[in-house]
Amino acid sequence: MFKILVVEDNPLILEGICRMIRWDDCNGVLVGKAQDGEEALQLIAAELPDLVITDIRMPGKDGIYLLQQIQKNYQEIQTIVVSAYNEFAYAKEAIKAGSVNYIVKPIDPDELNTAVMTASERKSSLDINQIAGRETPAVLGILRTKEAFRMDSLQEIFEDVPGLAIEETHPSLFCFLLSSHTDINSLLNARKRIKDKALWGYTKKKPDDSMISMYQRALHTASNDLMYQNQAADSRYEDLDDNKINVLAFTGQTERIIQAMHRRASDSLADDFSYQNLSGVIAHMILVIHSNDYVNFSVLKALEEEMNRHTTELIFFSVEEVLEKAGTAIENYCKESKHNDNGRKTLCEQVANLIRKNLDQDISLEEIAGLFYVSPSYLSRTFKQMEGQTIGQYTVQLRMDQAQYLLDNTDLKIADVAAKVGFTDPNYFTRVYKKYTGSLPSSTNRK
Repeated sequence: MFKILVVEDNPLILEGICRMIRWDDCNGVLVGKAQDGEEALQLIAAELPDLVITDIRMPGKDGIYLLQQIQKNYQEIQTIVVSAYNEFAYAKEAIKAGSVNYIVKPIDPDELNTAVMTASERKSSLDINQIAGRETPAVLGILRTKEAFRMDSLQEIFEDVPGLAIEETHPSLFCFLLSSHTDINSLLNARKRIKDKALWGYTKKKPDDSMISMYQRALHTASNDLMYQNQAADSRYEDLDDNKINVLAFTGQTERIIQAMHRRASDSLADDFSYQNLSGVIAHMILVIHSNDYVNFSVLKALEEEMNRHTTELIFFSVEEVLEKAGTAIENYCKESKHNDNGRKTLCEQVANLIRKNLDQDISLEEIAGLFYVSPSYLSRTFKQMEGQTIGQYTVQLRMDQAQYLLDNTDLKIADVAAKVGFTDPNYFTRVYKKYTGSLPSSTNRK
């Protein structure tokens, strides 16, 4: 069974997430619900779930704290972040903490279940506790790149290596379990026979290591065969900061963005080579480009899904191939988004409609931006450019127009009119009304 823990401080949303999950499809079972990070950690210690679905902003210990503790103490547990705050800082911290996916509220049930299935499939392919019936001092992972291997062919290649057991864990993945008397020299000689056809990774057992954590380290070191870390960063590759990259994306200058991505990939992989590091570089670049935009992000979403699929299927292509895919997606995104006034106009129309329908509510710029998956600065700037006034000015105009209508066409008291257009203080409403219309709100205004 695939054990899932859901963490959310809002009881209604918590129950909603639990109902959205298609439990039979992912072979899942709910092992607990928590409303803050501290309660979640207690349940994790007791239940050891395979997946934790968590909100970011919660009272007490928040989601970032929870993710950090999971990454530190429970590396085999996967995580999905669900948050109403689609802010760059939160998404970046979630990626740092190894989150499988970042889903923005309101939650799309299909998106949630896709993420859950990805985690379930990944767990199935990584769960070597089902494969290894005993602890061994080391694990060797072999992963297919350009040529598929059959079990019998691999056994033939490694038949002269004593103390080696081969288990097929996935159609494209084999796990080699080494006993203490394995002849490493024989193993290295056998390795030469599959050079350039497969990747491998080796890790020694640490104190209190689980087989899963050993195996994950083996998979990370497997990518050393790609040798990308030995390629010095090309001098033509610029080291741009995030702000410059964001501006370049908005103006459609993709070549410099792609060069910066290559530079960051080279620098990151030189320090700690792993496919997870490469995914982190690309995911960060996607967030930088998308953090201040609203439309045409489907190509980036497709890239994220492809990256998740590679991680799930444990098939490592060359670093250059992965970066080429990312570069193509970024290029398509910037090309589609450049000067897209139609998309910005649609955003402003939807924001204006939201304000019209909620004149009695005090909704902040940050809350509106969160509902439309954009940053407050981008929303404020775009609305002013498209509508000729700020969101605040537009809101006051609508409220005063509505107040005039209610005063002229109803028998409502001034305090009631003020409340209907979002003012809790009638005196403050009176001052704003006079400033806007030049007269005080009173019965003389009514027909």
